[in-house]
Amino acid sequence: SIVILSKEFDPEKYMALGKLFSETYSQSGNAVKILQGFLSVLTTGVFDLGSAGKFSVAEFDHRRAFLATPIKAIVDV
Repeated sequence: SIVILSKEFDPEKYMALGKLFSETYSQSGNAVKILQGFLSVLTTGVFDLGSAGKFSVAEFDHRRAFLATPIKAIVDV
């Protein structure tokens, strides 16, 4: 089970990051690789897993997340 806490609302961004972390763990079976990926995103904004995919913070604009979500759902959060 994974829990992600953030000050910004961007479910698409964190879903992509979660999928990449899941793929990392399924390939290596090593939780340290996930920590390395997290620290890489935190410090450089990029996590490259090679053939399995790449995550870049620059590809996501948290303002677009509000446009993709109905206002009622945002207010209920």
